[in-house]
Amino acid sequence: MHDALLITEVRSSILDFLVVDTAPHPRKPHPKHDLMPKDTRRAGRRALSALARTCRALSEPALDALWRRLHSLEPLLRCVRAKAISVVEVEPETLAPFHEEEWDIVLRYALRVQELTVSDVDTLSIKILQALWFHTTVLLPNLRKLCWSHNDITQFATIRLLLSPSLVDLSVWLDDGDHTSILAFLERYPTISPNIKSLRFSHLFQNSSPLAVAAISRAISRSPDLEVLNCHEIDGDAIFHLIQSPRLKEFSARLRHHRPDDFRRLARFSIPDCPPFRNLRVLNLYLEDISSITPCLHSTHQPFEEVSLEFFLITPKGLHEFFSALNSTTRQQTLRRIKLVDSGPGGIDPIQQLDFELLKPLLAFSLRRLDVDLRINPISLNDDELLQLVKAWPELEVFNLNQHNLWIPSRLPSLRSLLLMVARCPKLHTLGLCVDARTIPFLTAEELAIRNVLIKKLELGYSPIASPVVAGVAQFLLDHFPSLSGLSSRFPYSVDRRIQLYATMWREVSIQIEEARGENAPGESSDSDSEMYIDGP
Repeated sequence: MHDALLITEVRSSILDFLVVDTAPHPRKPHPKHDLMPKDTRRAGRRALSALARTCRALSEPALDALWRRLHSLEPLLRCVRAKAISVVEVEPETLAPFHEEEWDIVLRYALRVQELTVSDVDTLSIKILQALWFHTTVLLPNLRKLCWSHNDITQFATIRLLLSPSLVDLSVWLDDGDHTSILAFLERYPTISPNIKSLRFSHLFQNSSPLAVAAISRAISRSPDLEVLNCHEIDGDAIFHLIQSPRLKEFSARLRHHRPDDFRRLARFSIPDCPPFRNLRVLNLYLEDISSITPCLHSTHQPFEEVSLEFFLITPKGLHEFFSALNSTTRQQTLRRIKLVDSGPGGIDPIQQLDFELLKPLLAFSLRRLDVDLRINPISLNDDELLQLVKAWPELEVFNLNQHNLWIPSRLPSLRSLLLMVARCPKLHTLGLCVDARTIPFLTAEELAIRNVLIKKLELGYSPIASPVVAGVAQFLLDHFPSLSGLSSRFPYSVDRRIQLYATMWREVSIQIEEARGENAPGESSDSDSEMYIDGP
């Protein structure tokens, strides 16, 4: 063995690098419910196995790395009953209990497991847990991360055998949440695993049953060390617990049934030395009204890095109040990502447009990502206003501004401003907005030299374009976006003949770009047909 491998730090770095290749990925992207986690590449696990057999000095640390992450309990069974695995997988019978000798072998390797995934089709792991039902010794005493997505609720009770005080990261599929075994789990896990710092609950339905909401809320309130929480509905007591938590750093939830007055009442209990969400970094909420969360944002102590809100109702006034409340000295230094999505039928006042003055508070931040998707209230930005916005964000990487919805036709930025925008934001790799592409702009020598090699797809939404300049627009985009492989323009269903014509012309632009890049051989169909479409009603 090389002397360098005797250095603990060097050896650990090599093993950790190989462990990365044991991360799970789906065997198939579709269908959704036919996924079985497997290693991203088998090379990492094979290399660790080889290292474990190389010499005694490497054997133990390599075995620890090899068994650190499992995507099923199958490897443990393979250690003692390799020949029985194929039979057990296809037969409905349960697995015979482990003998004492087999149990000792299993524990020898189980002590090394720190991460486990039980997928929705992993029936073998369920059978193994059933075979261990009456064992008093914890199967995985050093387990730190558990991801449970098995969808057979009748077998959910077996998750109890995987809970231990060492667990700090727990992700669980709860279905609708009102099954007896799920309610029992929610009542017991805070006691069995009191050190959980990251908690994620997934549901089949968007609206959980009242029993499940109450049980989840009680469980959250009994978890004082939570740093990451991702769940659906919770009650006011749980929200108050989270608002006051000094440890919570990431919070994602669906709080549509909570009104602005609820948050105002909860925020009123805060004191200057203990503001709401005082150490929160990431806020991701689904709300009825965007103004609901505004009362909790007036503190200057919240070091947000990312704010993502999906809401059902919005008014320009409510959005302006939200931006103004968000704008504090502390957050100006930390906030990097903002995402706002309107999922409702439209704003209360669909006539009022959203203009530069409303977006102006965002100039105080050093944004790297901005996603705004509003259904009804149209965006109004001209060339100068768009460039003034992005001038404040030289590190911008993602910019999506209502590319699938309305803009004011008379106040659209031009293709020239699109070019100057990427010049001011050299790290930009994702871009979506509406532009006026009915004319090809005259460019100076400096502007002709502008190139962006990071953007591979453009989303240009409702952008108007004229038939005579289709080829010119395609060449313009080819010249200044060398990596561009096509356009992803989505036009919602419209009876307006102009919108349908725009979609047809942009499809032609995308085809010309793809042909110029040589992406389609003669006779092959363009991929753009699957990405560029007119949604039906």
